[in-house]
Amino acid sequence: MEKRRHFIPEQKAKIIIEVLREEKTLNEIAAEYEVHPNQLSRWKAEFLSNAGRVFSKETDDTEKAKQSFEKEKDELLRQIGQLSYEVTGLKKNLASNKSRKERMKMIENDNKRLSISKQAKLLNINRQSLYYKPAAITDEEERIKRLIDVLYTAHPELGYRKMTIFLNKCLDIHINRKRTRRYMREMGIHGFCPGPNLSKRLHGKYLYPYLLRGLKLTTQTRYGLSI
Repeated sequence: MEKRRHFIPEQKAKIIIEVLREEKTLNEIAAEYEVHPNQLSRWKAEFLSNAGRVFSKETDDTEKAKQSFEKEKDELLRQIGQLSYEVTGLKKNLASNKSRKERMKMIENDNKRLSISKQAKLLNINRQSLYYKPAAITDEEERIKRLIDVLYTAHPELGYRKMTIFLNKCLDIHINRKRTRRYMREMGIHGFCPGPNLSKRLHGKYLYPYLLRGLKLTTQTRYGLSI
């Protein structure tokens, strides 16, 4: 099945002007442009019925209104793009300068103009976190944390692995390493141990001067060396 052809208004006007010249028959023009003669007749009738509008003032007013509308549309699109860019910049600046808790306090639940989801999007906050309510601490968790605090005070070198072993074997508390680590993180404690990067330079207590720099070792010296 052949695809139906489409003509733009300029092409239709060109074809109808050629029909009005009557240099060719209607069927010849229809065969040349692959258009049915009845379609050409309808285009011709429509063209002649609307020919008077070319010289009317309404056409000029319509064209001016159209141009004004297009100009306003372009200006609005430009303003929308500018506002979108500014909102994106403000969101990044707000997210970098304000903490998550501070941004969550800026949510207004009774704001009728901006919904909760819209405010969360503007403040770069997950909307589901606004409805989350942390569970209360159980008696078991409080007891385990108190024991961890007592053990850590006596042995600050214990990390969460050794702390887990001590709780399981000595106190008969069935707890895994992940839970112990989470409790210690919530309590803000960790085992004391040597930190990283101690082998790097510019640590004063680990720097020793090179005593042989600048000396000519040609004979036996006080260092007991000879060449």
